[in-house]
Amino acid sequence: MIVHTKRSREEDYGLRLRIIWALFLWAFIFYGVGNSLLSSNQALLGLLLILINSVWVCAIGVLFRPIIARDKPSIANIYFISRVGEALFLGLGAIMVVVAPQDVWTAWNAILYPLGMIILGIGSIAFCYWLISTKCIHKLLAWLWLIGYICLIFGMLLTLLEFDSQAMYFLLPGAVFEISFAVLLLFLGQRSIHPKH
Repeated sequence: MIVHTKRSREEDYGLRLRIIWALFLWAFIFYGVGNSLLSSNQALLGLLLILINSVWVCAIGVLFRPIIARDKPSIANIYFISRVGEALFLGLGAIMVVVAPQDVWTAWNAILYPLGMIILGIGSIAFCYWLISTKCIHKLLAWLWLIGYICLIFGMLLTLLEFDSQAMYFLLPGAVFEISFAVLLLFLGQRSIHPKH
């Protein structure tokens, strides 16, 4: 009975990871397409896509929470809150684009988007610490991701300070690691997760 219960739990975690992978993939697509439509005559469609992205970002936090909480409940909560914060800031920024005058939404979106990414970065650093401490993946890869998210936070801080050209040098590594993380989720979803304490 115990073995069967453990196996069922691991299968559930594997299914969660595959769903999270799909959410990561479609969130990238929906936000990218939605953001490009916001400044066109299809702004409402763009807003809808970004709001769907926000729902899926929250779902990523919800699905990851019990997996992380097995070992680090506090990190599970931090990561969940960071995903909700990211979703709120990105969604609010898109709403401002549709309902506010251009000079207003331009100013607000220049603040809301970086703040959303900074919140995501903070939660993701905690998430990387969980990866390092549990050894779910190779420690070097987890450390590289941690560095990538630190770069993301620093790049977004530079963006808020209007050092856009300098910010790009830090945003690129963060984007690369975020995309590579989605690829890893697909791999992890094909097998059970066994943290190595």
